[in-house]
Amino acid sequence: MKFSRLAIRNFRSIGPNGLEMIFSGDQNLTAFVGPNASGKTNILTALGVVLGVYPFSRFTSEEIDFCNRQTDEELLIELYLDPPILEYDVYRRPFTIAGFRYRVTRYRRGDRRGALYTEHYCFDEEGKTVVKPGRIFPSRGKPDDGIENSQRPIPVNEQAWKLGDLFYLDAPTLERFFDRTTGYSPLGRLSEIYREDFEADHNQYSPDGGVTIRSRGIPTGIFYAGGHPSHTKAL
Repeated sequence: MKFSRLAIRNFRSIGPNGLEMIFSGDQNLTAFVGPNASGKTNILTALGVVLGVYPFSRFTSEEIDFCNRQTDEELLIELYLDPPILEYDVYRRPFTIAGFRYRVTRYRRGDRRGALYTEHYCFDEEGKTVVKPGRIFPSRGKPDDGIENSQRPIPVNEQAWKLGDLFYLDAPTLERFFDRTTGYSPLGRLSEIYREDFEADHNQYSPDGGVTIRSRGIPTGIFYAGGHPSHTKAL
C-alpha cells in the first residue's frame, strides 16, 4: 500500500488554488527540501490531519487554519491510495476505498449558518464519499426493532489503521524516537550539526526582499510510516 497523490487546498500557507503532489510508485522515501517558512511543515501537517494520525487524531480546524482566514473557500485535503482498499459491507457486497478526504466549510443556511463543520470520510475511485449500511435488515415478517439503518459515510479512522504503523515526528521528539529504536541518535546529532554549523548561502532567505535571515533551526516535521526504514509502508 502506497500513497499515490496528495492534494491540499486553502490550508494554512497553501492557498485556494491548491497544491498537488504525486508520489513516486517505485520509491519508498519522499523528502521535502526548502527554506524555512516555505510550507514544508504545513504539507506534513496536512498529511497527518487527513490520516488522523497522532497528534492529529482529535484535530479541530479553526479559522486560523484557512489560508489568510479565507473561510468562504472550503479547506480540502485529499490523499489517494495505490492500490485502493477492498472492503465488504454487511451484505458481503464489495466496495473500494480510493482515498481519504478532510473537508471543512461553513454552514450556508439554518440555525448554524456561518459555523464551521468538518467532513472526514473515505472516497471511492469516482471521488464520491463511500457509504454503507450499519447492519443487516431484519428478516421479512419479523417486527421492526426500531434501529435505524440508513447509509452512512465511512470515517477515515475506521480504515487508516489498515495502512500499518504510522508516526508523525516533529523536531523535539525526533531524537527521543531514534534513541528508543536504534540505541543511539544519528539524526539527533545531524540536527545539532545543522543548527550550529550549516550557514551556507543556500540556507539563507529574505522574507521581505531586504533583510537576510540565516536558517538556524532544524526540520520541524517528519512523517515516517512503517515499522522499520527498510520496509516503509506508505511513503
